[in-house]
Amino acid sequence: MDYTKKYIYFKHEGKDIYKIIKEMMTRYKSPLFAIRKIREIFPQLSLMEAKEVVIIATTKFVRLSKELISGS
Repeated sequence: MDYTKKYIYFKHEGKDIYKIIKEMMTRYKSPLFAIRKIREIFPQLSLMEAKEVVIIATTKFVRLSKELISGS
């Protein structure tokens, strides 16, 4: 299942969550920083959801699943 649309409605200062993450990655080059900042901007996201949205924004993957975590 593609979870890309799950997060598209998260907006902050007129930008969607994916645009915010791409800007952070361009500026700071750190996924860990992006995860931390996304949780500060959107406190309703769990750590797992923040990881998932950063992975979706920065890779070809469309979800965070057990297969992705284990490398299978």
